Amino acid sequence: MRLLVIDGNSIANRAFFGIKLLTTKDGRYTNAIYGFLNILLSLLKECEPDEVAVAFDLKAPTFRHKMYDGYKATRHGMPEELAQQMPVLKELLADLGYRTVTAEGWEADDILGTLAAACAARQDDCFLATGDRDSLQLVSDTTTVLLAATVMGRSKTVTMDVDAIHEKYGIEPRQLIEVKSLMGDTSDNIPGVKGIGEKTALSLVQAFGSLEGVYENIDDKRIKPKQREHLLEDKPMAELSHTLGTIRTDAPIDTAEGSYAVGEGNKAAAVRLLQDLEIHSLIPRFGLDGVAPEAAPEEQAVELPEAELARRLSAAGDVLLPGAFCFSEPPAAFFGKDVPIITDTAEKCRLFAEAGLAFALVADFSAVREMPPADFMRGLLYGDCRCRAAACGFNFTFGKNAEGTPRDLESFFGADRVSVCAPLLSDGETVSSSRIRRLIAEGDIPQANDLLGHPFSVCGTVRHGRGDGKKLGFPTINQLPADGALRPAAGVYVSAVKLPGSDALLPAVTDAGVAPTMDMTGIFRYETHLLDAVDVLLYGESPHVFLYKRLRGEMKFAGPSALVAQISRDSAAAREYLRENGIK
Repeated sequence: MRLLVIDGNSIANRAFFGIKLLTTKDGRYTNAIYGFLNILLSLLKECEPDEVAVAFDLKAPTFRHKMYDGYKATRHGMPEELAQQMPVLKELLADLGYRTVTAEGWEADDILGTLAAACAARQDDCFLATGDRDSLQLVSDTTTVLLAATVMGRSKTVTMDVDAIHEKYGIEPRQLIEVKSLMGDTSDNIPGVKGIGEKTALSLVQAFGSLEGVYENIDDKRIKPKQREHLLEDKPMAELSHTLGTIRTDAPIDTAEGSYAVGEGNKAAAVRLLQDLEIHSLIPRFGLDGVAPEAAPEEQAVELPEAELARRLSAAGDVLLPGAFCFSEPPAAFFGKDVPIITDTAEKCRLFAEAGLAFALVADFSAVREMPPADFMRGLLYGDCRCRAAACGFNFTFGKNAEGTPRDLESFFGADRVSVCAPLLSDGETVSSSRIRRLIAEGDIPQANDLLGHPFSVCGTVRHGRGDGKKLGFPTINQLPADGALRPAAGVYVSAVKLPGSDALLPAVTDAGVAPTMDMTGIFRYETHLLDAVDVLLYGESPHVFLYKRLRGEMKFAGPSALVAQISRDSAAAREYLRENGIK
C-alpha cells in the first residue's frame, strides 16, 4: 500500500506565494487553491498512491507553544488573501473525495510523523509532500519526503530518501534532530546554542552522534574553547530545542489502513465550486468533464438581452495576439531619480518570448510623457498598437502628469477587457521593483530571483583584460556594467553564462567588484570564469551572466597563491550548488 500525506498549510502557502494573486470577477482570491490543486495532480501522477491524506494545522496553540512561549513567535500571520482561501480549499478537497486530518494541540508535522510511523509498522510506502525541511528527520526505508522547493523562481519537487540525506548531510535522517537542537531554527524561533551554525552543528553530530554525545565529550579537543563555552552556557536551550524540534509520532488520529482511501465525494458540488472559482481548466483534469454541476442555492437562469448577447459573442470571437508594452528605461529616471535598470531590454524581450508573448513594443518614455491620457489610449494603444484588451498593475499610471489610471482603461476598453493585477505579496510584503533592487544591492540573489520569477542577469560588452586570470589558471570573461544597470553587492557569485545565439547555460563563477588583489584601478566589473573549458571568443559580444547565489564578499588576499586557493574553493562550491539545484 502507498500512502501520500500532504502538508496542507505548507503546500497551500507555497502555492499562494508562488503564483500571482488571482481573483474571480466578483473579487474572490483563488491563486492558492489553483496552485494547490495543480500540485496535488502532479503528486498523484508521481506517486500513484492508494490512499491520500491532507494534514492541516489548527489555530489553537500546540503543546510546543505551551512548552516555550517564544515558539514561532517571530512568524508573520497568514495573509488575509490566503486565509480567505483555506476553508474553500478544504471544502473542495472534501467534494473531490479527499480526507483532511487535524488534531487539536498538534501540528501538521506530527500528523505526518504519526502516519509515517504507522506505514513503517506495516512496511507500507509513505510519501510526505511538504515544503518544510523539518520533515526530513522522518525519512526512512519506508518514508520518502517530496520536498517542495523553488529553483530559479520556479517550483520544483526534490525527492529526499535515505541516500539523498546521506549525500547532502552525511548523517542519518533522525540525526537531523540533533543538528537542529544545536543550531536552532530562526523560522520556528527555536533557540539552539549561541554561535553554533549549521556547518558546526553538522560537524559535531558527525563526530559525536547526538546532542547527548556532544555533552558526554564536551572536553574533546575537536570542540573549540569558544564552542565549549557556548555549549555549556546554553545546554538547557539545546535540550529544549531538541524537544521542540522532534516531530512526534503519536498524534491522536486515525492510522488504520484504508482510512484515507479516496472516496466519491460530491462530484457535482466540486464542478459547481470550480466553476464558481473560474478554475475551469481543472474540471477535466480531475475527471469531472461531463458531470452536471450542482445547482447553487436559489440559482436562476439569466437571459441576456439580444444586444448584450451579440456583444459577448463578438468579443469571444476576436483573435488577439498577446504582447507587452514597456519602456526602454524606467520612467522615474526622466525625473532625476536614480533608478538602476534590473533587466535590460534584450533580456526583457527574451523573457517575453519565453512567456509566450507574440511581440513586445519598447517605447521611448520621452516621446509619450506629455501625451494626454485620452490620446495615449485612443491614438497609441488602440490606433498604433491595435490594442483591444489590456492587463496592468494596480498602481499603473500613464499619460501627462500620470493622470491616467486603470479605471480609465476600463472605461475606454470595457471592464471585461481590462485585467488589473492585485499586489503580489511575499512574506506579507508587496513585491516591487524597489524591493528587488534592494535585495540585489544587498547580495540576496536567491530571494530576488524568487520575486523576479527568473534569475537576475548582468550584461556588458566583453573586453580584453589584464590576463591575470589566465596566468593563474582561471581565465575569465571580463565585462564592465552597462550604463544605468543595477549592480549587485560586491562579491563572488554562483553563475551561468548564456552565449549569444545559444540557449545553453554554461556553469560559471563570477567575481563582481574591483578585484582588489590584482588591480588597483578601483573600477567595478564582472570577471566570470567558466567552470568547464569552452573554446569561445567573446570580445565585442554582450553575453548575459545569470546570478544564483552570493558565495562570499569581496576579499583582498596576501598574494596570488592565496587567491588561487580561494578561487578553487569558490569554483567547487559553485559547481556543487549548480548540481544540487539542477542548473545546467
